[in-house]
Amino acid sequence: MIITDKRIRSKKQPRPQAQPLAGGLAEPAPQKAQTIKLGVDVHLDLYVVVRVIDGGTPQPPQRFKPPEFMLWCAKQLILAEKVFTCYEAGPFGYSLHRRLAKMGVTHYVIRPRDWDEYGKKVKTDKRDALAMALCLDRYVGGNREAFCVVRVPTEAEEQKRSVSRQPESLQQEKQRLAAQGRSHALYYGGHLQGTRRPGKGRCHNCRPSWSICWSPCAGCWRRWRWS
Repeated sequence: MIITDKRIRSKKQPRPQAQPLAGGLAEPAPQKAQTIKLGVDVHLDLYVVVRVIDGGTPQPPQRFKPPEFMLWCAKQLILAEKVFTCYEAGPFGYSLHRRLAKMGVTHYVIRPRDWDEYGKKVKTDKRDALAMALCLDRYVGGNREAFCVVRVPTEAEEQKRSVSRQPESLQQEKQRLAAQGRSHALYYGGHLQGTRRPGKGRCHNCRPSWSICWSPCAGCWRRWRWS
């Protein structure tokens, strides 16, 4: 019987079976990388990350939300013997550093700097993450001048520092508001004159004619009046 070309094309060919290795051994598992370096540009709701594996070419930037980034870092610990990360010190504090350290990641908080070394006047999250990853690769390789590492305080030291800094920030805010009030008065032809109290108790020149108190507090810390 003659088989037509149509029947030949429709006939399924069996897939070739994988040949076992000599001696009946299973195929070896892929080897782990020695190091993985991650340069992280941190924002409130988004992390931009550039990865370098074993000193190779930096991979394209990736974007993660904070929870996704932590899961992805846990996966990197499976893929490599050691994982290094870095990000710039800033308004987000050291909470991310402590979470990464608990996972087993070697993390560095670095001093902020201008990553535009050649003056291209182009600043993006991708460029910053790439520059941090390259500097981290050099730092892990032994070049301690690649960037400046910031000392991370303990949680107790951080709380103590916050308590001491809060009164200073409130004092600066009070001075700013007082200067703003004087500026408004000058704009409308008035003049505000302040008097500090010399000691405990009320101001020595306290009079009922004073109509404005820009920073009211117990004991009449400072009062202002129209001259």
